[in-house]
Amino acid sequence: MRIAQAVAGVSVVAGLVGGCSSGHLPPHQAARATVQRGAPASRTGHWQQVSFQYPATWTLRDFKTPSFGPVTLGPFLADRPLHDPCANGNACGGPPISVPATAGTVWAQWTTSVLETPGKPGTSKITVRNSDDGQMCPDVGTPLGSFTADWTTEPTRAYRLQACYTRADAVSTVATLRRIAASVSIGPSSSVCSPSNWRAVASKASPYLPGGGVRQLSTHISVAVRQGQCRLPFVPTVQLVNRGRPVGSPSVLSPLATRTTRLVKAGETFQFLVVWTPGSDARCRSASTVTAVRIELPGSQKRATVTLPAQSTLCRLDTVYVTYPR
Repeated sequence: MRIAQAVAGVSVVAGLVGGCSSGHLPPHQAARATVQRGAPASRTGHWQQVSFQYPATWTLRDFKTPSFGPVTLGPFLADRPLHDPCANGNACGGPPISVPATAGTVWAQWTTSVLETPGKPGTSKITVRNSDDGQMCPDVGTPLGSFTADWTTEPTRAYRLQACYTRADAVSTVATLRRIAASVSIGPSSSVCSPSNWRAVASKASPYLPGGGVRQLSTHISVAVRQGQCRLPFVPTVQLVNRGRPVGSPSVLSPLATRTTRLVKAGETFQFLVVWTPGSDARCRSASTVTAVRIELPGSQKRATVTLPAQSTLCRLDTVYVTYPR
């Protein structure tokens, strides 16, 4: 599905992205289906933390479509045979079913996304467009409707089931999709971004001169993810400390920062800056020694303290900022 077709007008999930490149989802994230005992009319599907029921006559396949930006693409689900939309080196922009689509055709795909703006965990939403008109679905030679179900599991994370269906027998199809959505169960994440899974290093405090006449200092924080994955935070909570005791106020997002969200996986690194006014500033009347930086990321259960290579001072009456390198 192309991005313009997959996400237009929906704010809960960042969207689907077309295009192929190297890389695959880890094997433990692959979809699998098992027939339920005592319920031959349905099967149980699993992907990441999601479990769901779907008709036994349908097909569930994960083509290991590579993820792009904040979106991880998951398995397809359809009442027709499925084929890899990225096969033969194309741009992954076509549907995973044969075209032109025949009456009664429906297919869907799972995705999980890092949200552009924080949402409320535990919320869900279903959107049905009886006339999709290319908003969410590609051209398959017949008019289509679209069905979107979203689940916000954390402030910056959500799951989506995006479906496209032919308008013939649409009432029955939408009813089936609603039953699938009602059966969804999402367990806790197994890859929480925690200091036990990443390593942070601070550079020596040095002059920060973005412009203007204010003389400030900054330290460059580099976070290497060793296990699991981290969702790049909008505003890491940072507290400057002196030998374990907090000094000054918690940080705020710098007005010069470019807001960004992306999923950082094991082996990858992200950076940000902590910026403050030193106690040696001529206007400062109250100063404290700074020996380390205490960091807390959204979604993390713990904090990490990163020692500065050399001591500095903080003007207690000024603001501490967090910004991202351009």
